[in-house]
Amino acid sequence: MADISMNAWKQIWESKQADARLLEAGDLKSVFMELKRIDGNDTLGGNGVQYDAYMKQYLSMKKNMCGERESIQSVFEAGCGSGPFLLLFETDGFLVGGMDYSRTHIDTAVKVLKAPMELYCDEAINISSDQKYDCVYSNSMFEYFESTDYALKVLDKMCRKSNYCIAVLDVHDKAQEEKYLAYRRQAIDNYDEKYKGLHKLFIDKTFFTEYAAKNKMDIKITSSKLNGYWNADFVFDVYLYKTNV
Repeated sequence: MADISMNAWKQIWESKQADARLLEAGDLKSVFMELKRIDGNDTLGGNGVQYDAYMKQYLSMKKNMCGERESIQSVFEAGCGSGPFLLLFETDGFLVGGMDYSRTHIDTAVKVLKAPMELYCDEAINISSDQKYDCVYSNSMFEYFESTDYALKVLDKMCRKSNYCIAVLDVHDKAQEEKYLAYRRQAIDNYDEKYKGLHKLFIDKTFFTEYAAKNKMDIKITSSKLNGYWNADFVFDVYLYKTNV
């Protein structure tokens, strides 16, 4: 059962509506940026993350997901939103699948993805492992969880679904929590009041290193690869690789 904070975030996600004209335009850049916009990212305007930066992030993600393998053929995104990165993977010839907590986002993803292996609306803790993928990843999802106990259960589900790589991207760093809050309070008037009830989970890197050691997995932790992202100094990316496959 989702907690109150997750339901509060869900109300925000459900309020985002895509511009149908942009989705039907057929231009990958326009569609991608519209999907990122309704997913809650500030991608528009002079201070937003630009398309080229997202493309560099995508190429970095793809390279790291491959690990010691030359290629991966299928990817599943937990918390896929409206599917912007799944769209890039599908365009590149990957088999894709995804799930998200927002019905509105899934309805949009259905419109832009041509042939997903599966695409459904549910809470992250209910990820099904019936269909396997070479890589299972999430991007900016763990920050919305109620606790590290919940995060651990979701990570276990992601591992069961993956044949090789599990990637957890844009994790809010526990070591940077105070700096993050100071930055937000300086940038946003009445920050604590405006974001009351909208919990953010900060996770220590040892959460992942200990998980990798316990499960005999290789691990790679990197800084954010998204240029122009205001949150980059406060987050990190994690790649876990199964060594017995």
